[in-house]
Amino acid sequence: MERLAGVEAKKWKLTKAVAWSGSLSLDLIANSANKCLGDNELTLRSNNSYVLEDTGVKCSTVDRIEDQWIFTESPLQIQLAEISLMDRTFKNVVLDISELKNSSFSGTVNNVPENSLKVNKIDLTFTLVK
Repeated sequence: MERLAGVEAKKWKLTKAVAWSGSLSLDLIANSANKCLGDNELTLRSNNSYVLEDTGVKCSTVDRIEDQWIFTESPLQIQLAEISLMDRTFKNVVLDISELKNSSFSGTVNNVPENSLKVNKIDLTFTLVK
């Protein structure tokens, strides 16, 4: 958990978001209006709270979400109580972490609600904000 939240908190920038529908993929950052997803920031705090901010170019009516997150080591996952992506809100989002480094982490959201983006998974990468 310290790699994700540090001693007190770490701020991460969303640098990759690829949605999958079967074998078809769509880069949500490159193809979003005004590249709005590429400036979103996630601050993970060591007290298991987080802040998700739609900074810079807005792509959501929700500017800021503050809630709780859960980390598990086996399987390696984080769960966010709520996120907003492409002006849609998702509850209890589980990111299956495939890579965890000091300066970045990546994973897949496999259970995307059917009534949302019409995709079956989303690959996300976050890079540490310095």
